[in-house]
Amino acid sequence: MTALVLAQGPKAYRGRQFDGEEPYCRVGDWIIFPRNEGTQFCCNKIPMQYIPDDCVLGVTPDPSIITRD
Repeated sequence: MTALVLAQGPKAYRGRQFDGEEPYCRVGDWIIFPRNEGTQFCCNKIPMQYIPDDCVLGVTPDPSIITRD
Protein backbone atom coordinates (compact mmCIF):
# COMPACT_ATOMS: atom_id res chain seq x y z
CA MET A 1 0.00 0.00 0.00
CA THR A 2 1.11 3.59 -0.56
CA ALA A 3 0.12 6.83 1.11
CA LEU A 4 1.09 10.49 1.16
CA VAL A 5 2.44 11.65 4.52
CA LEU A 6 0.31 14.67 5.49
CA ALA A 7 1.53 15.10 9.06
CA GLN A 8 3.64 13.53 11.77
CA GLY A 9 3.01 13.61 15.49
CA PRO A 10 5.49 15.16 17.93
CA LYS A 11 6.66 11.71 19.05
CA ALA A 12 7.20 10.30 15.54
CA TYR A 13 10.52 8.47 15.24
CA ARG A 14 11.36 9.03 18.88
CA GLY A 15 12.02 6.25 21.35
CA ARG A 16 14.53 3.52 21.99
CA GLN A 17 14.02 1.68 18.69
CA PHE A 18 14.86 4.84 16.70
CA ASP A 19 17.86 6.08 18.73
CA GLY A 20 20.52 7.49 16.44
CA GLU A 21 18.51 6.90 13.26
CA GLU A 22 17.09 9.44 10.84
CA PRO A 23 13.30 9.41 10.34
CA TYR A 24 12.21 6.96 7.65
CA CYS A 25 9.99 9.58 6.03
CA ARG A 26 8.95 13.20 6.19
CA VAL A 27 5.79 15.19 5.45
CA GLY A 28 5.27 15.21 1.68
CA ASP A 29 6.85 11.77 1.09
CA TRP A 30 4.96 8.88 -0.48
CA ILE A 31 5.43 5.85 1.72
CA ILE A 32 5.00 2.10 1.36
CA PHE A 33 3.38 0.20 4.24
CA PRO A 34 1.80 -3.22 4.82
CA ARG A 35 -1.81 -3.76 3.84
CA ASN A 36 -4.31 -3.54 6.74
CA GLU A 37 -1.83 -1.63 8.91
CA GLY A 38 -2.91 1.34 10.99
CA THR A 39 -6.27 2.89 11.76
CA GLN A 40 -8.60 4.26 9.09
CA PHE A 41 -10.85 7.26 9.63
CA CYS A 42 -12.40 10.21 7.76
CA CYS A 43 -11.66 13.87 8.37
CA ASN A 44 -13.97 16.33 6.64
CA LYS A 45 -15.18 13.39 4.50
CA ILE A 46 -11.61 12.66 3.31
CA PRO A 47 -10.42 9.10 4.01
CA MET A 48 -7.22 9.03 6.04
CA GLN A 49 -5.16 6.49 7.91
CA TYR A 50 -2.96 6.62 10.97
CA ILE A 51 0.12 4.46 10.36
CA PRO A 52 2.55 3.74 13.20
CA ASP A 53 6.05 4.98 12.43
CA ASP A 54 7.57 1.52 12.82
CA CYS A 55 5.27 0.16 10.06
CA VAL A 56 6.68 2.34 7.28
CA LEU A 57 8.59 0.02 4.94
CA GLY A 58 10.07 2.70 2.72
CA VAL A 59 9.64 5.82 0.62
CA THR A 60 8.88 5.89 -3.11
CA PRO A 61 9.32 8.84 -5.48
CA ASP A 62 6.35 7.67 -7.61
CA PRO A 63 3.46 5.72 -6.02
CA SER A 64 2.07 4.83 -9.44
CA ILE A 65 4.92 2.36 -10.01
CA ILE A 66 4.08 0.31 -6.90
CA THR A 67 1.93 -2.81 -7.41
CA ARG A 68 0.96 -5.81 -5.27
CA ASP A 69 1.90 -8.43 -7.88
